[in-house]
Amino acid sequence: MKILVTGGSGFIGTNFIDLLEKKSCSIRNFDINEPKNTKHSRYFECVNINNYETLLRSMTDFQPDYVVHLAARTDLNGADLSSYLSNTRGVENILRCCKELPNVKRLILASTKLIVPNDAQVSDYTSYSPDTIYGKSKVIGEKIVESNKYFENWIIVRPTSIWGPWSLAEGNPYGKFFQMIKKGFYIHPAIVDQPRYFGYVENTCFQIYTLLVESPDNVLKQKFYLADYQIYDIKSWANLISAAFGRSSVWVLPKFFVYMAAFAGDLIKFFGYQFPPFSSFRLKNMISDTTKVPLTAVKQFVPKLPFDIKDGVKRTVTWINEHG
Repeated sequence: MKILVTGGSGFIGTNFIDLLEKKSCSIRNFDINEPKNTKHSRYFECVNINNYETLLRSMTDFQPDYVVHLAARTDLNGADLSSYLSNTRGVENILRCCKELPNVKRLILASTKLIVPNDAQVSDYTSYSPDTIYGKSKVIGEKIVESNKYFENWIIVRPTSIWGPWSLAEGNPYGKFFQMIKKGFYIHPAIVDQPRYFGYVENTCFQIYTLLVESPDNVLKQKFYLADYQIYDIKSWANLISAAFGRSSVWVLPKFFVYMAAFAGDLIKFFGYQFPPFSSFRLKNMISDTTKVPLTAVKQFVPKLPFDIKDGVKRTVTWINEHG
């Protein structure tokens, strides 16, 4: 079974290739960046998905049975949609290539929960109201897939807030979250206590693989949010991580100082520092109610996940301690 992973050098991609190795699949990783896990170098091919001719040539050479399209620009710093061509033109190129290759059985496109605001109530899978340029680019990508113009055996997944091993390797905020707790630098904002949906990355990869390979055909042309089925709050999670690192419970910052820290971050950004450690934007994301994400659809095909929160924390802490 040949599986092509685009963006396999990234956070989710690296973990997904680890899973594919356990499944004894034939693997190819198309990315413009070298694998973060050097053991994956034998699967790597430097391919820019925005170049159709190069992409078609490389896909024809590999002849994949399944395609998992993770490659994308995922930060929120792009000035306009032209900054996110990988999320639009790149998606179209992948679909065009799949149309030309008769062996491709299914394609999974990784989209994002940010096709609507972070705290939005998701009532259906076809309404879009992104409040970031990145989110708008992902909406365009989804619509290209849904058009069925090129390839019809598609599945769209929308990962939520994903964490786990290799998150530190590319600046994932939850990797930094673990590292700050390890060093004793994390102070929990007092107002951030409501339960939320997160996704441990190995569970996310398990969901993707199951939808891709092990689910019946009625999984096709559907969209799925990906998250753990267990809801947990950040403070309890932080204390669980702290205990795994052998530390005491995390400190709590009173509400007044939380708002002052957010204001200070906004002020720093106003004067030209692009990435303050804290800001009102980050605070808004932290206090957003993300329990409105519908998981009924994915549970239909993936009823049980292999890891709970304690397993995920233990495995992530072990990874961090081994890799520094």
